[in-house]
Amino acid sequence: MANQKKRLGAFRLTHLIGCVGLVFWSYWFYSEHTPARTVWRNMTHAQEHRAREAAMRGQRPAIRHKIAEFKVKYRAIKPIVLPDVFVGTVVLVFFSVSTGVFVKRLDVFLRMSGSGQVAAVRGIGIQSQTLESNIGRKGGIQ
Repeated sequence: MANQKKRLGAFRLTHLIGCVGLVFWSYWFYSEHTPARTVWRNMTHAQEHRAREAAMRGQRPAIRHKIAEFKVKYRAIKPIVLPDVFVGTVVLVFFSVSTGVFVKRLDVFLRMSGSGQVAAVRGIGIQSQTLESNIGRKGGIQ
């Protein structure tokens, strides 16, 4: 039973594809509508203006200078971006797991109804199954 492979059902596969699509869509939406984008653009515009002036004087900025400018921009947007990314990730994981539980239940129900097992299980609760399985046992673990 432990070596038996589980087949990914159509509903589970659709749910997985939908969740991956939701992650990519939310990344795109966040990158387009984040307040950090405005800060990044304004800083980039100012740096491009300084670079154009330096190019007109015949100077080219060194790679170290470009890396330093990137670090300054990153430090400016980090307090804005990190909390949003963390909360967004938590929400997406919670959504995926919680909807995944219902998708699994629906998949199991549809498999059972297709095989005729639903009629055999109908009306029998977990509590009554537990009580019936213990009938005839006499104290302790056997």
